[in-house]
Amino acid sequence: FAHSFTYLNPSSFNFLKSFEYIVMVVLGGMGSIWGTLIAASVLTLLPELLRFMNEYRMVFYALVLIGVMIVKQKRAEKNHV
Repeated sequence: FAHSFTYLNPSSFNFLKSFEYIVMVVLGGMGSIWGTLIAASVLTLLPELLRFMNEYRMVFYALVLIGVMIVKQKRAEKNHV
């Protein structure tokens, strides 16, 4: 982050940014480095790919996140049974 912006401003790390990092780790899997990297990549690129949807971009983004969490939970339940 500092390499990209050359200046670290504390206001860049607000509550929403912290929440975004937690979502990346949870969606990727807390014990999986590769899963976390893939989740971080997807969660970083998804808002940019949805930029053409102006008003509905964040709604669609939230729906995708909810869908991924539901699928991940069902997959985890299936693997434990």
